[in-house]
Amino acid sequence: MTKVTNAALFFLAAGIFTSVTILSAYQVLFAIPLAYYTYLAIKEKNVNLPVSAWFLLAFSAVAVLSLVVNIDLVPKPSKNFGRVKYFLYGIGGIFVLRVWLKDASDRMRRVLVNTFLLSIVVAGSVAIHEYITGEDNRAKGLTDTMRYGYGTAMALLVLLSATLHQDKLKRWFDWRLAVPVFIIGFSGMYLTYTRGALLGFLCGLPFLFYFYKPKLGITFAIIAAMAGMFLGYFYLNGTGTQFKGNRFLMSKNNSGDVIRRSQWQAAVIAIKEKPSLG
Repeated sequence: MTKVTNAALFFLAAGIFTSVTILSAYQVLFAIPLAYYTYLAIKEKNVNLPVSAWFLLAFSAVAVLSLVVNIDLVPKPSKNFGRVKYFLYGIGGIFVLRVWLKDASDRMRRVLVNTFLLSIVVAGSVAIHEYITGEDNRAKGLTDTMRYGYGTAMALLVLLSATLHQDKLKRWFDWRLAVPVFIIGFSGMYLTYTRGALLGFLCGLPFLFYFYKPKLGITFAIIAAMAGMFLGYFYLNGTGTQFKGNRFLMSKNNSGDVIRRSQWQAAVIAIKEKPSLG
């Protein structure tokens, strides 16, 4: 079963930023150890999930129940039911990784980490090249702007944290390789001009540095707060759609946020119509 998990994680590392098709191989393969180890955990009464996983499980149950109750309003039921599997992968993946982390060799861990770093380099290089040579003023990467931008922002926080704590990971993690990968990945992420991705990255930095050096974390928290207030001022008080063509200095009047607000308004209406499972 460890070999199946290795193969699944390889496709995850290789495809997360480069190909949705490659990523589908991970989903198919990972379902096998996920089902097996979840069954063993229940059978041996060794579930022992963190509190966050129970909340995620409750959310998944509510999501399924909501789809069932509102099935007549759901345009693509099979697609929406299928999306619940991502939450279940997150929960069941805990059982898989508990075993895998004990059984996987350092060599296999190095292969997976280096494959993941290579995928960041490939996707980041494509995004940079795309920005320089393309007609669009936003990079899309290999998986489109939003998926690439948000995903890379989260991965860069993990990569930076691993670099800072490399002494604990040195058997299978090379920080000298991680540094240029981080630079390429950050450049690609920035060139997507995805505001939420950059904001999420900035918000994550204080926590990341706090667990490395608390004083440094507090310093970055102050810097991130100041940056947030600066961007927030332009967002709330700007009169045009953006200041001097900069997407990070956009006001609330831009078309994208108008659509987002309409989605929130639709959700509020749905809740009013069906308070329990709207």
